[in-house]
Amino acid sequence: MGRLSTVLPSLQQLRQLQLKDSSFCEHEVTCDAVLSGLGALTNLTHLVLPEVADGELLQHLPASLLQLELVVDEDEGPVQLGHLTALTRLDAGQYATLREHHVLPPNLLELSAGNLTAAACLLPLKKLKELTLHTIEYEAASAEQLQQLSSLTALTAVHLTYWTPADITDTAAAGWPALKLRSLHLAPGGDGCFARSTLLQLSLLTDPTAMRQRAMPRLTHLSLEKQRVGRAAAASLSQVRGLRRLQLMDCQLEDCSAAEIALGLKPRLKELDLASNAQLTDACLPPLAYALPGLKESSFRDCAGISREGLRQYVLRAAGDDEDGSYSDSE
Repeated sequence: MGRLSTVLPSLQQLRQLQLKDSSFCEHEVTCDAVLSGLGALTNLTHLVLPEVADGELLQHLPASLLQLELVVDEDEGPVQLGHLTALTRLDAGQYATLREHHVLPPNLLELSAGNLTAAACLLPLKKLKELTLHTIEYEAASAEQLQQLSSLTALTAVHLTYWTPADITDTAAAGWPALKLRSLHLAPGGDGCFARSTLLQLSLLTDPTAMRQRAMPRLTHLSLEKQRVGRAAAASLSQVRGLRRLQLMDCQLEDCSAAEIALGLKPRLKELDLASNAQLTDACLPPLAYALPGLKESSFRDCAGISREGLRQYVLRAAGDDEDGSYSDSE
């Protein structure tokens, strides 16, 4: 590591550098020792770093960077990247939490992180087009904080994944309509079901009239895991029109509920994943084939109540409309 830190300043023409391999992880070595030498690489545009233990050392990163991928230990000081004015793409790691006191590159177009607790650190990013939060758990930005992001008029795609307890997700849900959500993954941590009001918020994200009035794109990808979807929840989900991909995994889904959802979501839905719903039987397959003739992919993995013969008939019905469809059975 010491040798690398002395060699780096001589590599003036280096444009791409990746310091992310097994030598760092297996020996529990951080990249802090080389960060001080990176400032001399004035032509560097793409950089990948392993875990950074000392946030203050990020000040040594060269201002020439256009893309940066790193893993930040938030317990070791705030993220201070305001000097990277040329940076347009930042991946802070799927477990990094963005907080109010963090300073991010001002001209970002794409930002990926684990979580966000306050909107303040994003509000200066007037050019931001895409925001991805991979791991929202334990704590989450409130609805009021999410609503503040509506001031970012360039932001056209937001992707959120919640692993929080259902009550925390319910609290945040009122802020979703203010965002330009394109994909939403909900997997409640612990026991508990989402409030019906949370599921009703989803229909607002796909309502064509509301979307046109606010000049916003529709939600196209929705995923729910380990969430009981009974008749009332199914009725709400059937109103989430405009979806192109729907995943309801281990949701205790019954035949009648699956059929109701499919009838409501036709004809735009292209991918359907109903894996691990043991209560589904062959009886749900004909309504699905009828309601979703344009389906490209479907999965019934680990659906013990669906037989091979039922799947064969389902595939034959679907193939009559689309020979390119792809299907996965319960094994």
